[in-house]
Amino acid sequence: MNRYTFLSTTFVLAIAVYSLNIPPLSTKKLVVDLIVKNGVIFTGNSSLHLADSMAIQNDRILRIGNYSSLQDLVGIGTKEVNVEAKVVVPEFIDSHVHFISGGFGYYIKYPRSSTARVCREGNG
Repeated sequence: MNRYTFLSTTFVLAIAVYSLNIPPLSTKKLVVDLIVKNGVIFTGNSSLHLADSMAIQNDRILRIGNYSSLQDLVGIGTKEVNVEAKVVVPEFIDSHVHFISGGFGYYIKYPRSSTARVCREGNG
């Protein structure tokens, strides 16, 4: 194979590969599972107290901001929930438990009675 044939073949192959328009692997678009939009979202962050939308991926909050700033994360399969100006707060974990009643799964209910009254009467 002479030099002219080699260069022309290489040029044609380069043009063919370039024309495939395959995006590089590093620019793969991140698509989230869920977008919660049009709400009043309490962030707990001092630099951004409130936002109107958030993006969730694999049950974790990925990004919080305004709806237009999350548009790059929307794709096929993204579910969008319009909360219609309702308040959204992060998950609260209640670590308060009474180990006896919580552990055995029973609760003593005294309607219209205070804790002090129940203890005074010897029922608590």
